[in-house]
Amino acid sequence: MKRFLAILLAAVTLLGLAACGGEGGSAGENGDKTTITMTYWNPQDTMQPLIDLIETKLPDIKIQYNYVSNASYSMTTSTKLLGGNADDIIAFSVGEELDYGRQGLLADVSALYNDDFTHNVGDTVDGKNYYVPMNTWYEGIYYNKDIFAEHNIEVPTTFDEFLAVCAKLQSVGVQPFTIGAKGGDSLVKCSLGYITSEYLLQDAGKDFDYKFSQGQVKMADAWKPYVDKWSKIITEGYINTDHLGINDNQAMDEFVTGIAAMYPSGTWAYNTIKKKNFNMNFGLMPYLGDSPENACVVGGAGGGFCLNAKSKNYDAAYRVMEVIASPEGQQAMAEGSPGSGSQHKDVGYELPAEFALVQDVLDQGRIYCAWHNWGDAACFGTYGSVLQELVLGTSSVQGALEKVDEVAAEYLENAE
Repeated sequence: MKRFLAILLAAVTLLGLAACGGEGGSAGENGDKTTITMTYWNPQDTMQPLIDLIETKLPDIKIQYNYVSNASYSMTTSTKLLGGNADDIIAFSVGEELDYGRQGLLADVSALYNDDFTHNVGDTVDGKNYYVPMNTWYEGIYYNKDIFAEHNIEVPTTFDEFLAVCAKLQSVGVQPFTIGAKGGDSLVKCSLGYITSEYLLQDAGKDFDYKFSQGQVKMADAWKPYVDKWSKIITEGYINTDHLGINDNQAMDEFVTGIAAMYPSGTWAYNTIKKKNFNMNFGLMPYLGDSPENACVVGGAGGGFCLNAKSKNYDAAYRVMEVIASPEGQQAMAEGSPGSGSQHKDVGYELPAEFALVQDVLDQGRIYCAWHNWGDAACFGTYGSVLQELVLGTSSVQGALEKVDEVAAEYLENAE
């Protein structure tokens, strides 16, 4: 099914290629050190413990880290891989690594993804593995405990209570919420919080994502009631056009400086929040549904790091992959995103005290990432774009979801 997409991506213009962060491309020399390029959708702060470990373990290697945001990640990295000028090590979702492994674009790293890891269903192609697992991730809503206490606000346990908290904060002159909506990916995950709670993790919606990927159901038919409810956060003005002008880092700044009381993000943001305001008193709440027991977090297994089969510094890059696959490497990734876990059997983790409210949700397994099962990566970007249109007021919920359905249908038609 990916053959048509591969042809299409290979034809994308150089403008698309330029969207990738950093210099990109093949490795070069950094003095007497070999430069290995690495691409991932997480900011470098989250990866710095691993980068430091690699450069300590392999003193002849220098890591050039290239961050690419979720909104453009799949298109830009896939285009570079198909064009033959991808970075040496690239993070991909499970579905993507299987597709590119089949095409011979990624190296077989089965020796590294061994019995030390808890394997996921569908991890292999003909018994071969093409990635080393990264840490698991999840996202909820960070909140400022001091602002809540100052205004005698209890942490909400349902979506309606959340809207009521927003209204109370606004009434006392506090900005209730901030989100970096300049890239649509933040809006996607925020909306999925409610949709996952009330539909995707319920019996009625448990098969939706697979059926959607097969063209058997439409988003506009199944999701409209849930997006209608979630979009109250837009119609009430808690997410507004001002947020379309800021990115995630700017939104985080509004949160850590006390401008906004709540901010949706995940495990990767913890260290940065601490770095920006070490004394901040904050917590992480789950995404909320119509009843407390339906609370969830958006997240899951993070995919993995893949070795470019055409890397110009293949041997050096493979050595880097060995460090990533080691217990030390897996632990370093977890250190970069406190609260995240590892698929390595010898790596444990503890939740930060600030994450106490998501403990029960994690224990119950109420964690899910919808778009990994949609088949066509373009649906994620389209869904983010139409949510931006909702914020602008240029689209209805029905019209927005129909646009995603059109992209999915076009993909399936061309893949036949």
